[in-house]
Amino acid sequence: MRNNHKTAINEKLVYQLLIVLIALIYLSYIIYLLIVGENARILYHDNLDSELVYLELLKQNHALFDYFKNPVIPQVMDGISRSCFRSGLNVTVLLYSFLTPVYAYLVNYILVHLIGFVGMYLLLTRHFLKDKPMEIILLCSLIFAIIPYYHFNYGISISGQPLLLFCFLNLLNRNIRWYNWLIIVLFPLYSFIVVTLPFFLPILIIIIGFNIYKTRRINYPVILALLLLILSSISVEYQLVRQSLFDHSFISQRDAWNSNILSGNPSFYLSIKKSVYSFFITQYHTGKFTTVPVFLLFLLLVVRNKGKDILTEIYVVSILLFIALWVGFNQWFIFCFKDVFHILRVFNSDRFFFLAPFLWILLLSLVLARRANHYYFTIVKFILTILLVVSIVSNDIELKANISGIIRNDKTNLPTYKAFFAESLFRQIKIYIGQPQNTYKVVCIGFYPSIPQYNGFYTLDSYQNYYPLDYKIKFRKIIERELDKNSFTRSYFDGWGSRTYIFVAEIGSDLYNYIGKKDVSINNLELNTGQLKLMGCKYVFSSMAINNAMDNNLDLLKVFDQPDSIWRIYLYRIR
Repeated sequence: MRNNHKTAINEKLVYQLLIVLIALIYLSYIIYLLIVGENARILYHDNLDSELVYLELLKQNHALFDYFKNPVIPQVMDGISRSCFRSGLNVTVLLYSFLTPVYAYLVNYILVHLIGFVGMYLLLTRHFLKDKPMEIILLCSLIFAIIPYYHFNYGISISGQPLLLFCFLNLLNRNIRWYNWLIIVLFPLYSFIVVTLPFFLPILIIIIGFNIYKTRRINYPVILALLLLILSSISVEYQLVRQSLFDHSFISQRDAWNSNILSGNPSFYLSIKKSVYSFFITQYHTGKFTTVPVFLLFLLLVVRNKGKDILTEIYVVSILLFIALWVGFNQWFIFCFKDVFHILRVFNSDRFFFLAPFLWILLLSLVLARRANHYYFTIVKFILTILLVVSIVSNDIELKANISGIIRNDKTNLPTYKAFFAESLFRQIKIYIGQPQNTYKVVCIGFYPSIPQYNGFYTLDSYQNYYPLDYKIKFRKIIERELDKNSFTRSYFDGWGSRTYIFVAEIGSDLYNYIGKKDVSINNLELNTGQLKLMGCKYVFSSMAINNAMDNNLDLLKVFDQPDSIWRIYLYRIR
């Protein structure tokens, strides 16, 4: 008895110390970000190269909150309609409307992670871990809150899942207080329908169906709440829903998606491999970390309890296994039914993985809340929990980059927000050209077109999730000879094509490899400059010297560089 008492005291103390350590690290980190502002290092992949600039383009055109109107955003491609961007009925958009871009990003980061903590705390205290040690509830809530999900893209689509489930479980338990209804109705205003509703909805339906089977009666409030969630989600994303499902005159580049071109025909071996990987490593958009420590804790619980009295844990693991298998074998599903169900051609149906981080931390909380009757089991729990936290922290690219920037002042590891957009450098280019930016188009080689877009230039190339297919066909003519030289970039563009970049065979499709490298040159560029001119392009911005520029009817006008810039821009004019 004395050893058990001593173990319980140590267990509580270790959890408390871990909570304090994590909280101090992330509070210090948030304070640091708010102080340095534009000198913070911010993720650019699916972030600064796209999502933030989408809002900047809408802001420049006074179209952030256009709901029924559908103006054209002229800075992108041939000009694309407002409906191709995210809805204006969104908290992230609201933040962007009155804060500077970088502080809209940072405040959004704080809100999304704070909601993740509060939601998990409420869910555990009210439903899953009633009367369990508070330090376990706080620790698991904090661990869930520090997962590095892509918050600017998806808002609380991931971090808000515990809060949404909390409300539905309240209604299932006949708690019909006003805040449950308010949260359910407002949830779509801070999430994204395509990664939440189609995947969280089946989980809710299963829970409701099980409740009906168990109680032998229909819970009408929770059915009504489910309908309200669907209606609210559709209302918020009205433009997207209308254009995707009912506007048959609009054919997007997604209609040409072909996973078989991109990844090859489905393979049983590769599907199993992908399923195993998806089970043990969460997807990077949802916050990447290894789930091995949590699964080992679950296996230890199964062995210790001999498979008894662990029904809830088994349910959670079963859902996680289904998600992993669905992700792994989804390509087979698309391959078999894409010609029957058109939506499978344009919709990422494998996104059940957006549920995985929440479910893994829920499983962690259930296992940790079990009383450890053996000293060594307690030690193993501590070690595996710490390994999980280390995995989450080590996969937080922004956190690591900012710490690295403080220690080494490394400009290229992950550039600062200010260095990435290089406003001073592009202001010089704008002044040198000396024409209104809306009178000419440009394309970019070797760096992201989001950067000139952010600085007011009109680009033919762009990274867009949704745009007309006929534009992709026209744009392909520009880079056709370069695509013929590189089978990967050809498959990447033809099979997917959301990045309509000036792909160059010599440098490949991953521009990340060239950030901050000013000594790279291109020797054998082959562009269809006639097509560029036909589409209104006058200038080429390149971060690399083009050694055969003359062969492509390009004249070098000037090289722009600054000592503290990560970019050196070669300005070429098309003859």
